[in-house]
Amino acid sequence: MNAWWHEVWVTLQAEFADITDASQLTRMTVRLLMAAVLGGILGFEREHQGKAAGV
Repeated sequence: MNAWWHEVWVTLQAEFADITDASQLTRMTVRLLMAAVLGGILGFEREHQGKAAGV
């Protein structure tokens, strides 16, 4: 199991290796959080009105 976690960690490091500074990481995090919050608000509104969330 330890080897599995090591493989996950190495993959994450490789995936985010192009993020070189804190401002880029902050910008990416804020955008992801805003997308999640706005998506949640939209989903809540659709559910509250009894409408389908899909296309």
